[in-house]
Amino acid sequence: LDEYRKPNSYLKILISVEALAKGFDVPDVGCVCDARPLRKSLSTAIQMWGRGLRASPGKTDCYLLDFSGNIIRFHEDFEDIYFNGLDALDAGEKLDKTVRKDEEEYESKGCPKCGFKPFKTRCMACGYEKQSPALKEALPGVMQEIFIDEGRGKRKLADNAEHLWHQLCSYARQHSVPEKQSGRAWHLYKQITGSEPGWRFSTAPVVPIERTVVNKITQLNMKFKRGRK
Repeated sequence: LDEYRKPNSYLKILISVEALAKGFDVPDVGCVCDARPLRKSLSTAIQMWGRGLRASPGKTDCYLLDFSGNIIRFHEDFEDIYFNGLDALDAGEKLDKTVRKDEEEYESKGCPKCGFKPFKTRCMACGYEKQSPALKEALPGVMQEIFIDEGRGKRKLADNAEHLWHQLCSYARQHSVPEKQSGRAWHLYKQITGSEPGWRFSTAPVVPIERTVVNKITQLNMKFKRGRK
């Protein structure tokens, strides 16, 4: 340990089962590999990650390589602490008594606005916060499937208008540069339905795109090119 603390030490990596998890202080550590799965002790996880979070001259960041799943397992609690802090010193001890369970689909979910992972209710990258269902205004409406007439009979595009919007947003993300994606989806929706979309592009989920929707967009693209000629 004395050798590792030297500025020009020949030791570049230390491996520890538990001895270095708390109290070990080498400010210029720039990478922490977490390979110890924890189920209850959030404070221990934060202590382990903190070995690389000391300030040091010339140091701008620290890489945390999570091989244990702790980032996912404790993310909901860590997210709450990140934005709200702890009201009392013993609040952290209460968090250590809860057993966290693995959620198979949790890691695949990202922030609807910027895509940052992991995400539960509020994004630590951009600040986007999922709105509580109780705060959403419920308006009466009719869910109606959307069809187009291609001359050979009507073909279904989407289950309803919002489903069509989600497909068009997904298409725009795949086929347009980032700064033009929302505008592309907006114009496609207006061309197909004749009305403006009532939803935001940033919150639209990625969904499978129906073949009929792709065909319709292809027709619109061809019509646009013929018009320019």
